Amino acid sequence: MWGIALVIILQIISLSFLIFYKNTEYIGNVIGTITMIIDFLGVICIGYELEMSQRIQEAQFIFELNHAFVENACYAKVYDKLEMADRMQKEVKLKTIEISNYLTFFETMYLLLQERVIEIETLDDLFAYRFFIAVHNETIQKEKIIKTPYNFRNIFLLEKEWMEYRKRKGLKIYKIENSLKNACLNARKIDDYNKICEDAER
Repeated sequence: MWGIALVIILQIISLSFLIFYKNTEYIGNVIGTITMIIDFLGVICIGYELEMSQRIQEAQFIFELNHAFVENACYAKVYDKLEMADRMQKEVKLKTIEISNYLTFFETMYLLLQERVIEIETLDDLFAYRFFIAVHNETIQKEKIIKTPYNFRNIFLLEKEWMEYRKRKGLKIYKIENSLKNACLNARKIDDYNKICEDAER
């Protein structure tokens, strides 16, 4: 806001000069030039203020998004169980509704990504491990994702886009051998995988 206030003050000073020296051609030309410069600076300042405001809003949105995940008891419970099962190299024990709720969060993330509300870089920084530890878990795949693939189109498409991003950046992908494509191959559902991906490209 300080930038806009400065421009307004300069414009008032400029107008004052125009009023007092309106009969002097030279002064009028000088003040006219100054006015044009002030107008130009005004556009720059307004653009800067809008950009800063947008960045603040984005930061607030990202904070609230992470907060929503962390503070959700169901997500926390599923995440803890997934981590424990991963450390112990055991099969994770989860209720169907718990799996569905956890995956629904990331289905929403895919929609936000498609609407450009959030960038893949931001999503990756915040949620990469929390996403792949679930989606590349064999039990979750067997119980939900691969069992009914068309109910989880957004998960398939998000995983594909996310993996492509991490490959481009040279980043490690958690249990890449358990990718949804490989899981579909093993379950003889590769046609379903291909159809979901092809439909999204149309």
